[in-house]
Amino acid sequence: MPLQPPEPGWTWLTVPLHEAVDVTCMGEPHTWHTHWTVPPGGRRPVPVRCTRAETTACPWCEAGHERRTRYVIPVRTEGNLRLLEVGRLQFPTLAAAELEPPWHGHRWRLVRERPHKNAPIVMRSVGRDVVHPDEAVDIAVFVSTLGTDHLRLIDRPAPQPARSR
Repeated sequence: MPLQPPEPGWTWLTVPLHEAVDVTCMGEPHTWHTHWTVPPGGRRPVPVRCTRAETTACPWCEAGHERRTRYVIPVRTEGNLRLLEVGRLQFPTLAAAELEPPWHGHRWRLVRERPHKNAPIVMRSVGRDVVHPDEAVDIAVFVSTLGTDHLRLIDRPAPQPARSR
């Protein structure tokens, strides 16, 4: 059998522990909402898509699970296309970029606050690159599927105990 190309897909960008990485935005960011839960028999939390935006009801929200907003952005780094996922800590940087359209061409420097795998990522604007509009990437269909496999595989959540404040 001759050599076959791999299935099309995306590679997620990983921000290194000890160095900064510069990225250029290659398209509009897309928002998705998630709940994190440890599946039965699992060790690590997995993302489950919050369906409140699509269907106006979400069993995870109704059970009291915290909802997180995530932003997925197509970026180019060192000539390679990657997907970058960030959260509420990076929202101010994204909001500032939204005031200077178009999205493609924004350049950011990403670095971890401290050298730890789960350390927050600091996202700082460092200028703009020239990106031809034909190079812009649309990831809307891809983002619309995030968290849906776990949504199908994990049973309806049990109610969370009320948190005392």
